[in-house]
Amino acid sequence: MGSEGQAKYLAQMEVYNLINSGEVNLIAAIGDRAIPGLAKVLEMGRYWEKTLAISALRYIGSSKALRLLKKVMHSPEMGLRKEAVIAVEGLDGKGIDSELENVAKRDIPYVASIANRVLETRKSRPPAEKKKFRIPKSGKGRGHPDNFGNLKPVGRGIIAR
Repeated sequence: MGSEGQAKYLAQMEVYNLINSGEVNLIAAIGDRAIPGLAKVLEMGRYWEKTLAISALRYIGSSKALRLLKKVMHSPEMGLRKEAVIAVEGLDGKGIDSELENVAKRDIPYVASIANRVLETRKSRPPAEKKKFRIPKSGKGRGHPDNFGNLKPVGRGIIAR
């Protein structure tokens, strides 16, 4: 493996490690550079890792992220299809509505009903109201030391929210 291939592999593993620790905000802050790693997670990860990857794609919201979300809408796993349909609700991009219509026509009733609801919501909003999802400005995850301001000691030094 050449140095470029090795760097790409290490970047994908870093995204995979961030998914394992639940750091969706950090992955979203990386942006499009995280998409190859997220694609790898969607290909090989466990179910909960895949749902976190879908969430990160929603926060990234770029055209590359939308392409990957469209692929997930055709996943054999019903739960992932549902998550991808929900993820595209607030995003703008070419072909999202037609993809949702295809899901609504061809998928099982549960996912089809969600796709129909998302379509209705998207069509009822004026284009100016469609917003991209934004991550917090700090980009720091729930477990980051700067986010411990609202924690209190409980019992024998156990921290609780």
